[in-house]
Amino acid sequence: MEEEPIQIQPFVTLQNGSRVTPRQLEFITEIKGSRFVGVKKPGRGILILKDTQPQMEEENSGVIKDQGIEMTEEHKALADALLSNNNDPKPPEPFEWNF
Repeated sequence: MEEEPIQIQPFVTLQNGSRVTPRQLEFITEIKGSRFVGVKKPGRGILILKDTQPQMEEENSGVIKDQGIEMTEEHKALADALLSNNNDPKPPEPFEWNF
C-alpha cells in the first residue's frame, strides 16, 4: 500500500496572536530556545509572554517565513486581504508587567 505524502496545512500569522480560543489550545507548543516564552503554561484566553532576550532588537518576521512554508496564491491573497484591513485599532505601546 502506497502512503500519501504529508501535506502541510496552510496558515496565516495573525497580528493579535496572543488570544487563544479553546479549539486552538491543543496546537500550542513551546519552542525551546524561543525568545518569547509564556509566563504560565498555555491556557485559554490571553497569553502573557516574557522576553528572554530583551537586549536584542525586536524582530517582527512572520512564522511562515521562519519555517520556510510556501503558501498557495489563494492563501497569499487571503492573507493580504486580512492584513490590509486597516479598520482595526492600533495595538498598545510595549509595557512591562512586574509580578
